Amino acid sequence: KVGVAKVNITPPVPIPMSGYGSRQDVYQGIHDSLYAFAVVFDDGSVQAALITADLIGFSNEFSGRMHRAVQEKTGIPATNILLAATHNHGGPRNNTYGGGEDQRITDYVNLVSNRMVEAVEKASNHKVPARIGSDKGQCRMNINRRAVFADGEVWLGRNPDGPCDQEVSVIRIDDLTGRPLAILTNWATHGTTSGPTNYQITGDWPGAASRFVEERLGGGVIAPITAGASGDINPIYGPNDRFRDIDAIGHLLAQEVLQVSEKIETYEGASVTTGHKNIEVKGREPTDDNGPNQALEPADPVEINLYVLKVGGIVLAGIS
Repeated sequence: KVGVAKVNITPPVPIPMSGYGSRQDVYQGIHDSLYAFAVVFDDGSVQAALITADLIGFSNEFSGRMHRAVQEKTGIPATNILLAATHNHGGPRNNTYGGGEDQRITDYVNLVSNRMVEAVEKASNHKVPARIGSDKGQCRMNINRRAVFADGEVWLGRNPDGPCDQEVSVIRIDDLTGRPLAILTNWATHGTTSGPTNYQITGDWPGAASRFVEERLGGGVIAPITAGASGDINPIYGPNDRFRDIDAIGHLLAQEVLQVSEKIETYEGASVTTGHKNIEVKGREPTDDNGPNQALEPADPVEINLYVLKVGGIVLAGIS
């Protein structure tokens, strides 16, 4: 069985935006709303949840709090919960990338937490027998962003010769009548079509792609987006304040997602398996020099949380 839900997490009052250090003021308007999505899987013996949101990221403290709250409200084990942000640069701060003691941001973090728990509760309480399947496509609206400049420095730019993951992974979940409940998409690209001069709240290309898929399919379907391992991959447009560029990226990705989803063959009887492990990796001190082949000094170790959710033959891996 699968349950799905979607909740609005747009900040109700102007607060500082995230994504760019030069942008310090509060947002000046809302271009499009931000959302959190919940998908709950249940094979009769194991329950798991995938939660996504149109935000830049989550701190380890927030993630731990969310895991505990969802477990308390729904009984889903904390280790069976995957929490993913789209890494959207057009949203508000939420203490992950600064915020300090700003009460407005603290209040917003609490609002997000409560609404995410509500979404998982709603999804958990409305599970139905379901079918699932997956397939892959391609979207070329992204590019490697590590460019070599004339002085040898490597910095943000457009590098068509650099590695770039253009694969679009799509998961389709239907009820037993064939009606889509959710279309999940993973495309490894930063949410940076929106730039530092934009002071309008937006879900950037993930929000646009999700919106276009949902509008096309209708019927209450939800379309969560994840941005994959997008470390050095940017959309080909932006960063800027032109919303037509956001819509262009989102529309072209949504077209590919819809074409892929139409050919997916779903199946019943998927089992649910989860895995979780904390690992410690060597830390490195950052350097102000952006030249290549820098020698990095050792720093404190960093703990990384690894999560795996397997539904039928489909595996989702999450890295904090």
